[in-house]
Amino acid sequence: MSTNHDIFTKEACEKKLSELMELVEHIETQWVLKTNKETQNQYWSLNDIYKKEGA
Repeated sequence: MSTNHDIFTKEACEKKLSELMELVEHIETQWVLKTNKETQNQYWSLNDIYKKEGA
């Protein structure tokens, strides 16, 4: 029975998995920073309005 699947060593799989996990962590960090920044930006205009009105 023949297949077209490649066979990789355990070490190669662990290395690739480690690289992918680092990439996922980087993406998650960037996502958190981006969403936190956007959340803060939503309130800047309200803060400016309150400051102009003397609140």
